[in-house]
Amino acid sequence: MATFLLDTTTLTHLQRNHPRVAFALSLREGHTVGITSVNVQELLGGWYAQLARARTPEAQATASQFLAESVPFLARFPIFPLTVPS
Repeated sequence: MATFLLDTTTLTHLQRNHPRVAFALSLREGHTVGITSVNVQELLGGWYAQLARARTPEAQATASQFLAESVPFLARFPIFPLTVPS
């Protein structure tokens, strides 16, 4: 079994149900498909920043919705932390 780590762009496409990315992921069934703590920081940090910049209730609601949806989405994957080389 192989381990595949997604980059943040691929992860974002997957979150938005991009058909080619979803198909490519389906080809990895039986393998470990994970993300890194950097992916988590970039994805959540982006939504935190957008929420902070939101100037209308509609923009706040949209950013808040995406932020809330991101947490269970990210939890679907094993998260690999950064490590220090030995």
